[in-house]
Amino acid sequence: MELVFGKRFKELRINKNLTQEKLAEFLGVSFQSISKWERGDNYPDITYLPVIARFFAVSVDYLLGYDEAVNEEEIKQKLYELDNSFDDEKREKILKELKEKYPGDFRVLLRLLGQYVFYADTADVDSEIISVYKNIQNNCTDDKIRICAKRYLIYYYIRQSNNPDSKICKEDYIRIIEEMPRMRDGQEQFSLFYYGDALKPKIRESVEEHIFLLENTLISCYYYNDDIAPQYKIGLVKNFLDFCDALYDDGNYSRMWPQVLYYHTNLAWLYYLTNDFEKSIEQLRTAVDKAKKLDSMEKITVMKSVIFKGEKFNKEEVFGTTTAKEQLKMWLSNKRQVYSKEYTSLIEYKDIMEFLNDGE
Repeated sequence: MELVFGKRFKELRINKNLTQEKLAEFLGVSFQSISKWERGDNYPDITYLPVIARFFAVSVDYLLGYDEAVNEEEIKQKLYELDNSFDDEKREKILKELKEKYPGDFRVLLRLLGQYVFYADTADVDSEIISVYKNIQNNCTDDKIRICAKRYLIYYYIRQSNNPDSKICKEDYIRIIEEMPRMRDGQEQFSLFYYGDALKPKIRESVEEHIFLLENTLISCYYYNDDIAPQYKIGLVKNFLDFCDALYDDGNYSRMWPQVLYYHTNLAWLYYLTNDFEKSIEQLRTAVDKAKKLDSMEKITVMKSVIFKGEKFNKEEVFGTTTAKEQLKMWLSNKRQVYSKEYTSLIEYKDIMEFLNDGE
């Protein structure tokens, strides 16, 4: 638990309009002691804490920041539950509790913004989206949170620019995009300059960030572009999966597990569109086999691939407590991908769906 005594002590002194010398006189200590306490160089004797607490009419817990530490633990736990839940009702409940209890925590506000942008009917929360976004940009000092909020607003503006009744236009989201930092100016570009024990995890983070960027480009620019032929998309997705297999040669895809499983299902859909049912079923079967593997793995495993050898992977980082099997079932119920009766009547397809619907 991080003690915040110095910060609290100084705030209390200032609120009473006392100089360090005057407070030292009241408490019967030297002003040098007061100065050291406020800087955090040392702390008063534990037996003296009740005296200080009585003088300022606060609790010892408040002086030590115990309440703040407890709050921090609760926030982290709730955020973990929120980020790893696919249950919409549960997410809304957690977010509502956090918003009411910690309205000034920017981590909470960022999740709230994401909820508004991606899950709510934006027509009902237009003003809230802008209000929360401006709050984060004007008052938050954490660059990661501020940049992520910009990302969310870009998605919101893109969607709104396609609405004929909206005043948002293409120039609005382009302006924000141009404010975003380029990847080559970020940590990922310079991770190789870390030395010692910090090198390997930084390389892993850098490699995975680059893969995420590549994957995001595939989705945004190519996969969901209806003007591009399925055959071309098949080549892109296959190359992406081959690339992942080369990097994660031990079959443990780390944080890329969701993307790998997701793209096997998308590749199945693309083969279906080209009437190659055999290859389509093969991709679904591959996705099921890999989902089985992930679900059978220990919660924490040690990676054995050449690049990530020795790194620990916690599989709850990717799906939380939801199984890969459950996630795969959700993806295959995608409304954009409606298979024909001819396809769904195939014995192989029925076997796959039987497994996903709690079969063995």
